[in-house]
Amino acid sequence: MSIEETGETRVNDGREERLVRILVGGTPSSEVWITDPENLDGGPEFMQALSELQDLFQDLAGDFMTDGQIAGGDTDIFLGGLPNLDGFPVAYHDLETDEIDRLDSLIWENLDPDAFEPPKGYRLRTMMP
Repeated sequence: MSIEETGETRVNDGREERLVRILVGGTPSSEVWITDPENLDGGPEFMQALSELQDLFQDLAGDFMTDGQIAGGDTDIFLGGLPNLDGFPVAYHDLETDEIDRLDSLIWENLDPDAFEPPKGYRLRTMMP
């Protein structure tokens, strides 16, 4: 995966954004509009957390990841590319599917620690080899 700066910029919702292309094997796979994380409430904290989790994501992907692909999905941005974009993505255009995702809002809140516990009634079962 590589990142190509296009040099294209715009002002959207009062924030300056720049366009980059994500290339996989030299072929453009997506276009991403990015802005300085400081332009978004919670942006710097998100980028810091992502940076700290990047190694964990890659370790978890481990043997399941081949050329940035897990289960047929393009995971380059989240498993390696996002911290290298030098900004926060506010719009993502998948050039293969022509799908466009845009950031509408960013909400900073504390999560309930119970959300990270096994659900009630969960039982661990051992499977025979």
